[in-house]
Amino acid sequence: MQSLLIERNRAVVLLLIVIFIFGSYVYVKMPRESNPGIQIPIISVFVGPYASS
Repeated sequence: MQSLLIERNRAVVLLLIVIFIFGSYVYVKMPRESNPGIQIPIISVFVGPYASS
């Protein structure tokens, strides 16, 4: 399999370029939200007045 890919290196490079261009196009056309609703977890820690060492 590797020898076939080495012999046909132009086809492999062309395939990689096509995949890169297609991936870039899909990334640009992907819908995005300007203000996505991301929930950030918040943890509150309370230390009482007798917790000193």
